[in-house]
Amino acid sequence: MDSSRIAVVGPLLPWILEESAYINADVVSMPLEDLVNPRSLDGFSGIMIIEEPQDIGGMVPRPLNQVFLSTLESFAERGGRVFAEACYPDYDTWQSRFAQCFGVFPEPVIRRCELERIALSANHPVAKFEPYTLLEEYRSFAIYCKPEEDVQVIANYGKYLGLYTASEPLPDETFPAITSKKLGVGEIIFATFPLSRFESLRYRPKHLWRKLAAGLVAWLAKLESRIVPEPKPPVVDHNISKEQRAGLLKDAVRKNIGWFRSAGLLPAPDGSKGVWEASNPDTREIRRQSRPDCNLETAVAFVLAGKLLGNEEITTIGSNIAKYMFEGGFQQMNPESPGYGGWNWLKPCDGERMTIFIDDNSWACICSLMLSKLLGQPWMAERGLLTADMLMRLKRRDGMIATCVTRQDDSTKPFGDFYEDTETSLAESPHFGGMGAAALAYAYLFSGRHEYLEQARFMTERIAARMPGFERVSRNCKSHAYARMLFPLAVLAKVDPSSRWIELAAQVDDYYREKQHESGAIYEWEHWETRGFRTDTGIFDKDGDTIADLLYTCNFALYNSWLAWKSIGSERHLETFEKLADFLAAIQDSSGDPMSHGGWFRGFDFGNQWDWFGCNHDISWGPYVMETGWTNAPISMAFSMYVLDFDPFEMKQ
Repeated sequence: MDSSRIAVVGPLLPWILEESAYINADVVSMPLEDLVNPRSLDGFSGIMIIEEPQDIGGMVPRPLNQVFLSTLESFAERGGRVFAEACYPDYDTWQSRFAQCFGVFPEPVIRRCELERIALSANHPVAKFEPYTLLEEYRSFAIYCKPEEDVQVIANYGKYLGLYTASEPLPDETFPAITSKKLGVGEIIFATFPLSRFESLRYRPKHLWRKLAAGLVAWLAKLESRIVPEPKPPVVDHNISKEQRAGLLKDAVRKNIGWFRSAGLLPAPDGSKGVWEASNPDTREIRRQSRPDCNLETAVAFVLAGKLLGNEEITTIGSNIAKYMFEGGFQQMNPESPGYGGWNWLKPCDGERMTIFIDDNSWACICSLMLSKLLGQPWMAERGLLTADMLMRLKRRDGMIATCVTRQDDSTKPFGDFYEDTETSLAESPHFGGMGAAALAYAYLFSGRHEYLEQARFMTERIAARMPGFERVSRNCKSHAYARMLFPLAVLAKVDPSSRWIELAAQVDDYYREKQHESGAIYEWEHWETRGFRTDTGIFDKDGDTIADLLYTCNFALYNSWLAWKSIGSERHLETFEKLADFLAAIQDSSGDPMSHGGWFRGFDFGNQWDWFGCNHDISWGPYVMETGWTNAPISMAFSMYVLDFDPFEMKQ
């Protein structure tokens, strides 16, 4: 058994061949049926039993009968090493030592590990990591088991918080991911999940999974494991000419439009059925919801891209997406309805039943006005101003606009119940109130109606009074709040020239510069509360984590910095934009996967990993989400505006 030969039951995956070649170990494919012969493993140092390839998103565990298990147990007792994953004993063998040791029985419970991560909790030659190193394999499946007390648990599943290592508090509930049991002078390692699929399912961090795989192969071969090199992040070059940068951003827009068209996000290729909200390439899932904000942002992105690329087909797709929203019943067009002019969340209006979010409706208002100008369609501006009027009707007693209202078919409640009472401070956050103020300032720019401007001024002053800390009124963290805050300030600086707005915009930019990494990414900072596993949340664990949020911070900081440059004209805002644009262009997905190539995920680790990051406790959006609106469309819009030198404030017809 000292020949460093490994038998593999299952496919000879590339990583197995590569890792065995690194250490000069022999790998031999072996049919499962060969284990009928109790001496079939003579001359081998170890054996791997791995899951047969399955379609993504599922797991079919392999049953093992008494003869197979007896061969494996006998092999281990003689000094052999066994690795088995995602398998279980059949009915005739449930009392085998394997079943009793590892607590796996016939008809095993298959658990979807959607929110859990794997923490390496025990030192073992296979897993030489720092205690509680975290591994991510989002939405995998595992066999639930209860091993005996003398079985070593190498790694556990649990709802762990943290970036690279688990942070306090540790989860109360865990269950085994990788376990080990010595038999005689040998050993069996059992993985409750398909560890072998770490490459095909893109588990992360990639190099840590590869280190685990290298350790496993070396352990089976009874050899020393190779040293897996740490990844080295590239250096983002900001010292390029404007012409070079324009070329890079133009190419990024072209790729991003390609992502929209190839990822399955357009129900109709011509855009006539709008665009879906989001995708998750890792699980091959599409979030088939039609959000007005996502659709109208995407429409603007396509129209601008068509103009940039000189491609009329792309422009037409953008126009069709917009028309689908305007003609599909998503906007309440009954003048007798309290929601007249408002946009329903996720789906067309159902009579008087509506849910209206101020931030989503504000985007719809702004994009309607922009599309009117871009497409030469005055009626689209009229629809946008209807939304502005609806926002004005949602004023609370304190003068701020309600963050979200819902109306059911109840004639005694003119607009249904508020999601919050009148004193709740979310209305004074840049996320909600700031977007409402920006939309009303835009509406004033287009219409000249002073009531819009007065309301925008009032709301922005109320929100600015929360600076610099925003007193925990942001959805997630201070970085997110500052990214949003620049929007109303930039628009007001254009429509209501005042040193007040310019000075506040400079304060926001100062924050960006303080928190901007040399790559151009902006750190997330000052988490308001730990809301993981419960609701909408930030995706970093603590200040200083090298995680960029492209759903709440970097995306809006980019877009709004362009607005500030065009409204204020200060080079500081252009410099911030360019540095952030360089970063976003550098990390644009280049995997070749049609579901992700050319797009941007929500999270990116700009530290040593330099890879997309999925936060397991982000239950609202989901790890590794790619949002059409909020993330991809605003980034693409901003890139197009830069290359075109487009002024988003030239709004009047």
